[in-house]
Amino acid sequence: MKTLKTSLPLLNAMVVFEAAARHGGLTLAAQELNIAQSAVSRHVANLERQLSVELFTRRGNRVAVTGAGNTLAEAIREGLGTIRQAVEDLTAHDSDTFMVGCSHDFAQAWLMPRFGLITSQVADGRVLLQTSTDYRDFDQPEVALSIRFGEAGQWPEFVTEKLLDGEWFPVCAPAFLARYPALASEDPEAFMAVPLLHQVTPPGAIDSWQSWIGT
Repeated sequence: MKTLKTSLPLLNAMVVFEAAARHGGLTLAAQELNIAQSAVSRHVANLERQLSVELFTRRGNRVAVTGAGNTLAEAIREGLGTIRQAVEDLTAHDSDTFMVGCSHDFAQAWLMPRFGLITSQVADGRVLLQTSTDYRDFDQPEVALSIRFGEAGQWPEFVTEKLLDGEWFPVCAPAFLARYPALASEDPEAFMAVPLLHQVTPPGAIDSWQSWIGT
């Protein structure tokens, strides 16, 4: 008799595929899950091989979810959503839990050294930390407080308080500066003549080259 373990694909592969299908690509899924894009591609390929079904069509660097992929992604969402709801129902009695959300890098570099301050304010309760690169994860009702990168106007439905200022400056290897010495002048136009590394950011993000250099 087949068990759930032998009849279903690995849970990790299904979670990774669902994220890729939801985002319509591998890059944003990798960012959400804090893993390399190659790992996302490997999980999806293994899942396709195990099921003998094409879940994504590939044209060059672009991918698109197939009809079979959409069917599987919806089933995974529904199944894992049922499990999550059951877990939430079972733990709903724990009203003394205080959940804080922020990005993984911010948690490591800034929040963890100050974590004792937070726990000291939650008497007879426990503090949970949720890290994610997708701020929509922090919109869930169980998240009591979240630390986000941006400006207050981006989240008008929340009560916000400025935590700290940000400072942006370009960095490069010494050899790169030697190839493009005009960068040392700090003239914004000098940056238009060199290759720039871009993050995946929403339009108008304050940590983009467009915002830093100007249009």
